[in-house]
Amino acid sequence: MSHRDTVSQPRASLWAHHHPALLAALRETQPTDQVTDQVKTLLDCLGNATLSATEIMQRLGLSHRPTFRRNYLDPALAANLIARTRPDNPNSRLQKYHRITSTHP
Repeated sequence: MSHRDTVSQPRASLWAHHHPALLAALRETQPTDQVTDQVKTLLDCLGNATLSATEIMQRLGLSHRPTFRRNYLDPALAANLIARTRPDNPNSRLQKYHRITSTHP
């Protein structure tokens, strides 16, 4: 921990102490809004196609696989918005992803 971290840490905890509701709201909304936009981008990219992670990344113009997985693929999978073509083997080199169609009328 640097000297700068130890100096700013009390300020952060003081701010959090006086504004706990605002801090909680920021924690809840900020990452969610970002993930939502990225997941929407992923869904738009997929359309009705079935694509590999590499194909999706190419269409989105992304090159860093860990960031792609963390910010796009994993949240979409967790929200059941997309599915794997090989759910029993998530690390398959043949793995592809497709949108889950809604069953709502």
